[in-house]
Amino acid sequence: MQLNNARLSFPSLFHPELFAGENPRYQAVFVFEPNSPEIERLQAEINRVAIEKWPNGAPQGLETFLHPNANKAATAGFDEGGWYFNGRSKTALMLVDQNAQTLTERDEKFYPGCYVNVMIDIYAFVKKGLKSRICCTLRGVQFAMDGDPFGASAEPITPFNVLPNAVPAAEPQGATDPDSFATQAAVPASVAASLFAT
Repeated sequence: MQLNNARLSFPSLFHPELFAGENPRYQAVFVFEPNSPEIERLQAEINRVAIEKWPNGAPQGLETFLHPNANKAATAGFDEGGWYFNGRSKTALMLVDQNAQTLTERDEKFYPGCYVNVMIDIYAFVKKGLKSRICCTLRGVQFAMDGDPFGASAEPITPFNVLPNAVPAAEPQGATDPDSFATQAAVPASVAASLFAT
């Protein structure tokens, strides 16, 4: 399932993060603003998966991966009335830009507060001895557009002054040589194979 225009938070998209008692996983939190039409779509899909798994009625108190922003009221970007979920994956993710071209960490496109489209798989988790619930697996993330960074200070940071005992920095070797980077080849971005629509 693809969900659009979520705000990205706590991203670990390029390197798996280690959680206590678990294997390292790629992960991010996806925040939806109040009145986002994607929430209705997501809740409908969660209900469909639950009915398919438990046609005679879901277990009492069935939990899902979708949570109200009120659970993180003190966290920047989690506006009242919105919803969020945490998506995780054991395997590397498909990460693309608006043109469905592969992004790397060096592109610096993903940051807390930017808008993204996200691809997830939704499933019912059932295991003896553990509480049944509706879960999701993160498959890919598409950068959609820039947004105000979460937690960004409204006050500009005053730069440091140059100290009286500062030594002038030496010019790096090769900085004035127009051919100093001639041997570096650009890495072309590959087209993401049908995960996200262009």
